[in-house]
Amino acid sequence: MKTCPHCGKANDPQAIYCELCGKVLQSSEAANRYTVAQSHGQSLYQEMTPPAAGFNTPIYSETPIVEGRDPYSNPYNLERPYEQGFSSNIPYTPAPLYYAQPTISQGRSVGGIIFGIIFYLIGLTSASIGAGGFTQAFGSNDSILTIAFLLVGLVGLVALVVVTILHKKPFLKWWMRLLIVIGLIIVGFVVLIIAAVASDFTHNPDRTLDLYLGGIMFVFGALIAVFAVL
Repeated sequence: MKTCPHCGKANDPQAIYCELCGKVLQSSEAANRYTVAQSHGQSLYQEMTPPAAGFNTPIYSETPIVEGRDPYSNPYNLERPYEQGFSSNIPYTPAPLYYAQPTISQGRSVGGIIFGIIFYLIGLTSASIGAGGFTQAFGSNDSILTIAFLLVGLVGLVALVVVTILHKKPFLKWWMRLLIVIGLIIVGFVVLIIAAVASDFTHNPDRTLDLYLGGIMFVFGALIAVFAVL
């Protein structure tokens, strides 16, 4: 046993420093140099100079190993990869789901509103004239014809105001409405010509002509008015 000359602590015979106070136990040249073994059992040694006199060597404690976990185990869970993490105590949080944002449809422009109103009035005028002509086919007088014309026109104007206020996002693009309206006008004229020719072969051409022309103008005028504001 080596007794420390400073504190009197009994130390191991091979010890160089005191386990209690850290002072040098012997002043021989063997105490001035010591060797540290290299890792993995190699036979190479590195000479190191001991600390100066009066330096207190810190007492190191071993790092405790957490029980229940192998320090050499793979931290990644190969069987359940969605639970991988540095700690099993951290709860798994799924990645947030990103949904496609809905497209924002633009409202009616000033030009689109004016464009729709013009074609709506064209269709409404055709429907009003057609309603008056249709009643004329049943032998009505001018008063009935005027009432039918004004009634259809008034209802159409009220509907135009309501649709303009409530229906602010059009279903059809302006060019689609333009093509539909032009197509209805062309088809309507063709049907009117066919109806006028066909009425000549009937028993009462005048009444049949009023009936055909009035009905066709009312139907196609109403369709033009509807597609003009969609």
